[in-house]
Amino acid sequence: MMQFKEFPIGFWACYYPGFKWTREEVARWKECGLTFAMTPFYNPGSTDKAEFLAAMDACAEMGISLIVCDTRARVQTYKNAPEEYRKTFQEAVNDFGYHPATLGFFIGDEPYGEAILPCQEVCNIQLEVAPHLMPYVNFLPYDGLKDCGYNTQGKTFAQWIDDFAKESNCPAFSYDCYVQMNPEKEWIHNFFANLYHYTKAAKRNDRALFCIALGVGHFRYRVPNQNELRWQFNAAVATGCSGVFWFTFYNNYRYNNYRGAAIDEFGKETQTYGDMARLHKRFLWDYGKIINTSKHLDTFCIGKEYGGYGFFRVDIPVMEELGIAGAQSLNGTPGLLSIFENEKGEKFVMIFNNSYDNSDRFHLVLNGNVKKVWRLYNDQTVDFEKSHWDAYFVRGKHAVEAGVWLEPGGFDLFKLEY
Repeated sequence: MMQFKEFPIGFWACYYPGFKWTREEVARWKECGLTFAMTPFYNPGSTDKAEFLAAMDACAEMGISLIVCDTRARVQTYKNAPEEYRKTFQEAVNDFGYHPATLGFFIGDEPYGEAILPCQEVCNIQLEVAPHLMPYVNFLPYDGLKDCGYNTQGKTFAQWIDDFAKESNCPAFSYDCYVQMNPEKEWIHNFFANLYHYTKAAKRNDRALFCIALGVGHFRYRVPNQNELRWQFNAAVATGCSGVFWFTFYNNYRYNNYRGAAIDEFGKETQTYGDMARLHKRFLWDYGKIINTSKHLDTFCIGKEYGGYGFFRVDIPVMEELGIAGAQSLNGTPGLLSIFENEKGEKFVMIFNNSYDNSDRFHLVLNGNVKKVWRLYNDQTVDFEKSHWDAYFVRGKHAVEAGVWLEPGGFDLFKLEY
């Protein structure tokens, strides 16, 4: 699976009318903790190339990787003139494909049915012309694909996406899902069903996976508050996504009820901008490097099952290996227990508060012969027994209990030493 310089935190390419892509705008991305972005659309007949490249230069200087949205790379360009696509795409690569900020080119959004085959063909052409780049195409949610008839030829979702991986050779999957911000909490199950099916597919095919979560209220979806942004982001991290994007960072729509984006339609920062900035920078400060360089192994539910993820059980082999005899919350708040493996082959545990409105204390029950419980951060490893502050640690004769208070959608990382 492809690796990234930093954990990808980005947004979908929606910009308000009259948007100017400048160094100052890129600096706002950096200040918000973004490491990844989709560019405004470039049209060689109307876009100022010098200004476009200057903004790309600013991204490279500030450590922000880019998916370039160039009309010459899109699947529609292929559909209009298939025999000319390779030559046309080569021109886009010559202009932007070797820029230090460029990670890949945007192909298309939410293809289904007969639109899948052209996307597969475009992926292959892009990889032949520019094998150092990542073709980028975004899929519908798992339920949305079912509704659109991805299995009209009798294929299950797993067969459909496995075939796409094989036929396109695309090194990454991407999908969007916003139902979790509907008023009814039962939609949380759908949110996790998407994570479950897409992360399983990414693992089977050794692909990176980007989850596009909701950052702007529209239709029945509410404007996510700080807790709900954190919960969406960290749920994707906890279940093994390679990066998280927001739909969207800019409020560009004058119709319907789009509202509450990080940057409003007048170019002003909103409450959402500040909430995202704290979320992103805190994650990168404490956990980004660890997560970005580690492999997700599995996820189990605590208290309540969602999306196909099974309950934590003590007889699961990895739990027996790690000596975890229990996992629960003090007040019955649902959670997740995820297992990761770092570059050294060492396993560590993430405990996640799977609520977007309740804080709670989550704790692990460990075999009594555990020597150390290490709390992990990017730059330090803390002996949790000595430094657990207002958290919870009890060493008994036959068991050790280690507990931590987690904000809604919060998590902590632990490594166990025997």
